[in-house]
Amino acid sequence: MIEFRCAQCRVKLNAQPEHGRKTKTCPKCRAALVVPPAPKPPRKAAGPSQNQLRFADTLGVVYPADVTKEQLSDLISRETGKAPATDRQRAFAIDLGIEFDGGVTKYEIGKLIDAAIDRQETEENKLRELRVRKLLWEAEPNEILEELGWRGFRAVLICAEESDDGQTSLGLSTSQGMSIRDIEETFLMLFQGGQFPLFKQMLDLAQKQARR
Repeated sequence: MIEFRCAQCRVKLNAQPEHGRKTKTCPKCRAALVVPPAPKPPRKAAGPSQNQLRFADTLGVVYPADVTKEQLSDLISRETGKAPATDRQRAFAIDLGIEFDGGVTKYEIGKLIDAAIDRQETEENKLRELRVRKLLWEAEPNEILEELGWRGFRAVLICAEESDDGQTSLGLSTSQGMSIRDIEETFLMLFQGGQFPLFKQMLDLAQKQARR
C-alpha cells in the first residue's frame, strides 16, 4: 500500500501499488494528485554458494547458519589474510599516506587501503560537485535546462513578464526528451493539481513545446 498526503489539504491518502505515478482525485478537496511510486521492497541478502561453504569449512571458519554471502566472504578474508602484508601492499599504502604497524596483516592493510581510496573518491566527488555548481551559477537559464536534460532530469523553465498595462506574458522551455505525459505529471506536482489561475495557460505552452 502507498501512503501519501494531498499537496493541497494535507489529508492522508493511500493507494494500491499498481496505481503509482497515476493521477487521482483527493476525496476531500477534489484536487488532482499524482500518486507517488510504490516503495521498492528491501533486497534480501544473497546466501553463500556451496563452494564458499566448502572453502570456509576447510579453513575451519566458524559461521552462523544464516550467514550471508558477503559476511562469509569477510570471514574467509580474515582467515586467509592473517599472513603478513606484502611489500607491494605496504608500498601502495605508503603512497596513499596510510600509517600502519610493522606487523600489519594482508587483511588489515587491505581494509586500510580500501578506506583510503573511498575517502579519496568522496573528496573528488565533492570537488566535482562544486565545479558543477559554479558552472550552473554562471550559466544562462537555457544552458542549465540543457545540462539537466543531458543528465536525465525532467526540468521546466518558466519565464513570466508583466507589461505596463498589467498583462502577463509567459515563456516556457522543457528539457530534452520530456513527453506530454511527463509534462502533465510535473505540472500537477508543481502546482498542486492545477489550482493556480495560470496553470492551464502554462500547461498548454508546455504541451506545445513537447510537440515540436
